[in-house]
Amino acid sequence: MAADIYPDTDELFLRLAVIQEAAVADSAQTKTPMASVSNYPYWIMMIEDLNLVPEVPGDGQWKFQIGMGLVRSTSERASSDLGIMKRINNDMVAVMKEFGRRLSLQSTEYPDPPDGMVRNSVRIRCLGYREMGAAQEFGGSGYALSISYNVYVANSQLRF
Repeated sequence: MAADIYPDTDELFLRLAVIQEAAVADSAQTKTPMASVSNYPYWIMMIEDLNLVPEVPGDGQWKFQIGMGLVRSTSERASSDLGIMKRINNDMVAVMKEFGRRLSLQSTEYPDPPDGMVRNSVRIRCLGYREMGAAQEFGGSGYALSISYNVYVANSQLRF
């Protein structure tokens, strides 16, 4: 009997962290900007959108969109420091390169795609320089990442 297949978001975020670290050395994920206020660079991420794709035959397909922000400094400092702005520009190129090479979120640590993930479904878009935080107090680069998963629910009348 087959088991249910849903995306494992904990593993997903761990896979993303490996790729983020490959793109920007010494970066780390955090839950909120305030948790790492002096430990630059760091990533903040949130699932922004989760859509059902009903045209897919079978049980269904979900498409995630994840917002990712790479914080480099306070926005006040970033806007006046050309060195930080140069790093932010370099970050954008490095992040796009690393995610472009890993369209199934594979790495040395994770050689196989996640269970249920549609192979080569990763799409990333650079949103350029962003000011983040409740009061726009942090400066860095923003990205929109989308990933598709096939979802299977065993022994269920549930249809997507």
